[in-house]
Amino acid sequence: MSRGCSRRIAALLGAVLLLAAGCGGDSSSPPPPDGPPFALSDFSAPETCAGCHPNHYAEWSSSMHAYAFKDPVFFAMNFAELERTNGELGQFCIGCHTPIGTLTGTTPDRPFDPESMPAIVQAGISCDVCHSMTAATPGATEDGVELALDPGDTKYGPLPPFDAGPGVHKGEQNLELFANSGICRACHNLTVRGNGLERTFEEWENSIFASRPDKHCQGCHMPSYAGRAATNGPERPTLHRHWFTGVDVALTDGFPDHEGNVERVRALLADAVTFAVDAPAVVAAGDTAEVRVTVTNDRTGHAIPSGTSFSRQMWVEIVAVSAADTLYRSGDVDANGDLRDANSALEPDADPDLMLFTSVLEGGDDVTVFTATGIRESMLQPLAPDDSRTQVYRVPVPAAAGAPVAVSIRLRFRPLPPYKVRALGLPELVARIPIFDMETADLAIALR
Repeated sequence: MSRGCSRRIAALLGAVLLLAAGCGGDSSSPPPPDGPPFALSDFSAPETCAGCHPNHYAEWSSSMHAYAFKDPVFFAMNFAELERTNGELGQFCIGCHTPIGTLTGTTPDRPFDPESMPAIVQAGISCDVCHSMTAATPGATEDGVELALDPGDTKYGPLPPFDAGPGVHKGEQNLELFANSGICRACHNLTVRGNGLERTFEEWENSIFASRPDKHCQGCHMPSYAGRAATNGPERPTLHRHWFTGVDVALTDGFPDHEGNVERVRALLADAVTFAVDAPAVVAAGDTAEVRVTVTNDRTGHAIPSGTSFSRQMWVEIVAVSAADTLYRSGDVDANGDLRDANSALEPDADPDLMLFTSVLEGGDDVTVFTATGIRESMLQPLAPDDSRTQVYRVPVPAAAGAPVAVSIRLRFRPLPPYKVRALGLPELVARIPIFDMETADLAIALR
């Protein structure tokens, strides 16, 4: 296949379409007119990168990019939707979770055994997916994801190339692409029939962060450090971590550096928003204490939650106790681990004061991303008119003066709600879903 130009490809429903007309190359081995634009042999397995790039490889190996085609939650959702749509879903989801699988025609438009796929397909979003990229492309749609890839002996990245000697791939610097958020847009901005359902890139692009050179995706999700990109390469003042830390963690046994990833997510979330609590120091016995909680998205360059926001939950938990009595509670979970909102099977709609940041897909009771007709959002946008939300909790206090009222407040986050994981037939994974405490506040209200 030609490596003389960048080939723009798109994964369409049930097919893969080569879009790059007018692209020169080796006429002796043109891509088949009706077949996939690439062969598996066009791509390098990530293991081949490990010898010269051990740090980057180790970081990537523990990332959600490497987990993208190992995640049982993803497969449960994808295969259920494939069956529900009688295959119409096609490569809609697979195209981002293993681009190489889709672009080589390896992954079928029906449920299959993921472990039967070639190793390079199971690698998910591997080194060659990003480092074969030559241009930013539009976000994904119901027709699939479009990527501009040129796999081969030249690898693209943000660093100036150096001569590593014979038998080593060439390098080509593309700082404009690799240092900017646009490289993430293809898979991190999804529009279905005109409805923005995953809008992380668009949220960033419409915020003031887009005007700041230090506020691209890479700044938070690929922190910089000094070192050697390759074992025999020069010392570089600026390299980037390849953990791609977001809010997801592996839910299966044996995935590399699980605890490290959990701690990186915890650190990312701890610096995501501003959290303020205002409450009276003294309240008359028998009265009501008004506790005001404000959450402001002034630190994150996109909405929070973002991405698959309909599968994310950020909420405020507040519990007030006096002696051994619980006076007030909101944001606590039921015996199933679910919030006590409409999705609780045990205590539905039992928490009218719940302060929850998430989104809801519109289009019926059994709606999915593929079938959604819209989205109802209650996330915090980045530094926008609705970037701040305040809730006043009215806590009843004892009728007689005595021990002070102890109030505990937490801003909490989890990447998946238990009720959705159970609905996918994966109840054994519920206990593995972490809840992160982004902010905490403890205060005492005296009674007079």
